[in-house]
Amino acid sequence: MARKVIVVPYNEQWKNDFEIIRQYLLTAVKDTAIGIEHIGSTSVEGLSAKPIIDIDIVIKDYSVFDKVVERLATLGYIHEGNLGIKDREAFDYRGSTDLPKHHLYVCPEFSAELRRHIAFRDYLRNHPEAVTRYSRIKEEGAKIFPDSIDDYIKFKAPCIEEIYKKIEMQKVIVIGCPGSGKTTFAEKLHKYTGLPLYHLDAIWHKPDKTHIPREEFDERISEIFATDEWIIDGNYNRTIEIRLKECDTVFLFDLPVEVCLQGATERLGKGRYDLPWNEKELDPEFEGFIRDFSKTSLPRIYELIDKYKTEKQVIILHSHEEADRYFKALVNAPF
Repeated sequence: MARKVIVVPYNEQWKNDFEIIRQYLLTAVKDTAIGIEHIGSTSVEGLSAKPIIDIDIVIKDYSVFDKVVERLATLGYIHEGNLGIKDREAFDYRGSTDLPKHHLYVCPEFSAELRRHIAFRDYLRNHPEAVTRYSRIKEEGAKIFPDSIDDYIKFKAPCIEEIYKKIEMQKVIVIGCPGSGKTTFAEKLHKYTGLPLYHLDAIWHKPDKTHIPREEFDERISEIFATDEWIIDGNYNRTIEIRLKECDTVFLFDLPVEVCLQGATERLGKGRYDLPWNEKELDPEFEGFIRDFSKTSLPRIYELIDKYKTEKQVIILHSHEEADRYFKALVNAPF
């Protein structure tokens, strides 16, 4: 059965509906949740929305998740998994209590998806002109596609993407093992966000396979920092902490060594935008660096990420599939 698309003007009752559900949830998760957030379009005053309350229960980490699942089950909630979006666990309500219609998710406090939900909500709450425009687009989409939720989502996606570009990822670093796909990801991110992209390999190396002096390299990086928006692709361990301090978002590619070796091999002989020459064979020293990356470089990277994780948005990707799901999630937000 096709899902009917219903978008209505903002209703003050939605605030009360959220509070009713929040109090109900607290009877089960008061001692395990560290917060219950009203998210989605019904959380933004003045914004037209589907009349469904979206809620995120925030937990410290997954050490309490099984207990939360058990507690919510006593209220009539069934865990449905993350539905393809990392660190956002969905629950379906099948209880007997007559609650306002709602969607419930459980997210650890470090969840990138949770941060996206709150950042989007807070941006709209502080930008009434964006609320007016987004309401118009949602209402128009519902009129054009009243019987197709998928087409409705596609119709409003460009507006969502435009807002996310304004509130997220203005200063980004992409790091990880060579061959993991981080440069390809950085290019994709550049095309999606429009942020200027800088490849450290292209800055460091000269076409004759020599490199510029350290001082000049550091100066080039400082010039990038002086701008308001950028993506920096590359490791260069000596400067990772400096970049971590300056960025707002970190993407770390932590993939199995076999995958990285395969990636490095597959790009041999192909033109690359991050190097001023084409590699025709895998250099033994470079191969050794890839094989040892998890031992020689990754521990320090994780140490630094742990140091700055409360100040930055950190996304750790363990497979190409996870990277693909990340982009999918940009469109599938509950707004």
